[in-house]
Amino acid sequence: MNPRSLSLIVPALLFFAVAARAEETAVPPAAPETKAVEPAAPADKPLDASAAKFQPVVDSYQQAHDSLLAWLRKASAKMEAVDAKIADLRAKAEPRSAKETEQRLNAMRKREPAPPPDPELQTLLTDLQAQEARKKELTQALAAAVGEKVQESNKAVLEALDKAVAPAPVPAPAP
Repeated sequence: MNPRSLSLIVPALLFFAVAARAEETAVPPAAPETKAVEPAAPADKPLDASAAKFQPVVDSYQQAHDSLLAWLRKASAKMEAVDAKIADLRAKAEPRSAKETEQRLNAMRKREPAPPPDPELQTLLTDLQAQEARKKELTQALAAAVGEKVQESNKAVLEALDKAVAPAPVPAPAP
């Protein structure tokens, strides 16, 4: 075996030896506490007449939840596209930026004039700033749109509540 492979194997063997020793000397776990068996929750029973008239309110809440979630998923897909562009631009710009910084530092050490800026790096950084600004705008627009969606949902829920609490029409007396 070469020394490099030994330097990788020895720490692993030590780790496994320590782990085996810890298992041998470990205190056995205490016996689990016995808990009283809780009765199972009763199956969903139908609502009584007074509560059943509020079922449309529950349905309205559920519909609002589902609608908002679907809308947010679509918005999230758009945001993921912007995030992917930002990540791609950063991945391209970081090595170039590091290289340019290193060149500038070397020039300073040698007391030479700094090399000219890399035009492609400048383009990448400009695009990156534009995408980050776009993400910020989209995030702000998303926050405003979510607020509007929530207000619309609240309006629909309140309308369902108004209908639920409205007094039932009294039948006209028969002549």
